[in-house]
Amino acid sequence: MIVKLKAKDLYTPQFPFWIKKYYQTAEYPRHSHEFLEFFYVWEGKAYHYVGNKKMQIIKSDIFMINPLQNHKFILHPGTPLEIITCVFSPSFLDPHIVSLKKMKSFLKFIYLEPFYNPKYNNLHLTGTIDIKVRSLLQEMLEEYTKKYQGYDISIKAKLIDLLITVVRVHEKYENDRESNSIKLSSRCDAIFDTIKFLNEHFKEKFTLSEVAKKSYLNPQYFCELFKKLTGKTYIEYITDLRINYVCKLLKTTQQSITSICYDSGFNELSHFEHIFHRTTGLTPKQYRNKYHKKTSFLKLNK
Repeated sequence: MIVKLKAKDLYTPQFPFWIKKYYQTAEYPRHSHEFLEFFYVWEGKAYHYVGNKKMQIIKSDIFMINPLQNHKFILHPGTPLEIITCVFSPSFLDPHIVSLKKMKSFLKFIYLEPFYNPKYNNLHLTGTIDIKVRSLLQEMLEEYTKKYQGYDISIKAKLIDLLITVVRVHEKYENDRESNSIKLSSRCDAIFDTIKFLNEHFKEKFTLSEVAKKSYLNPQYFCELFKKLTGKTYIEYITDLRINYVCKLLKTTQQSITSICYDSGFNELSHFEHIFHRTTGLTPKQYRNKYHKKTSFLKLNK
């Protein structure tokens, strides 16, 4: 049985972050979760199972777990395991998540590597990097536990520092696997190219399968990665592009609402009007009238 951990049981929407140090002397059951998680082995060693893959973890290993991945720990006889587990929502890093996602090495380590690389493994930290990561984790744990003034800002800054540090280690590791790195990098580029394609061609008709194929992904993985990169589902993203374009046409042209509907990529007028009202709180006609009344008022009062 796989235990499914919910974000609401660990953190709040206002502060979507949680950290804890565990001292384990018994097996930790297989579980999955709906948030990003990484854990760091503070002391000890154990076997870590991710899906059907088994690997040994030791002191100074750090491992990123994606949402919906199931995993568990089995301890070595007589050897306890001490780990620090940190979970968070990408929204916790706003507005810096936008800049982080521009780092291809960040995308590969956090999002792409587990899907593409069958030999994906934990990173083993050494030397000054390990000392730095241990220090950052200990400081985050203290800030989270004692909640000093400004603890939320301090934790966010330390988490960003830690992620960038780990991503740089991963990038160096990737450079030692040049052929795999080139393959992964090309797929990363393909995802960005697909988003660019959507931004430029959202008025056209295409299926999810056709779009996913541009990223060399099956539709399921494409949808998962797309939401992580944009913060929206594929449908939400396309719909927002089209609604924004509709708003522009309603403000700047005298086109009929029916014409605007089909010019913006919608297939059915009633569905379009429903989506527009759900998004803006107004019908297209009300939106146009409200905008022109506001514009007329501003002109009169110049």
